[in-house]
Amino acid sequence: MRVIQMNPSSEAPRERVSYPPPPKMSPPLSHRPAPIFDIKSFKKDDWILLSIIAVLMLEGSEDYILLCALGYLFIMGF
Repeated sequence: MRVIQMNPSSEAPRERVSYPPPPKMSPPLSHRPAPIFDIKSFKKDDWILLSIIAVLMLEGSEDYILLCALGYLFIMGF
């Protein structure tokens, strides 16, 4: 008995297409690095989290786990 593996696709094999390399990006206009935190890009929820963190710190909260969790939410949401 002879066993032949068949192509599961009913279509004819496609030819490989080569694409040209992507164009090179132009160098940045200024040599200054972009700021890590751009205050102008903060949304409403970012300001709410920052204000909650600030109020807790100013009130002398010793719940460091809560402060770390709120800081984590702020950084991950950014």
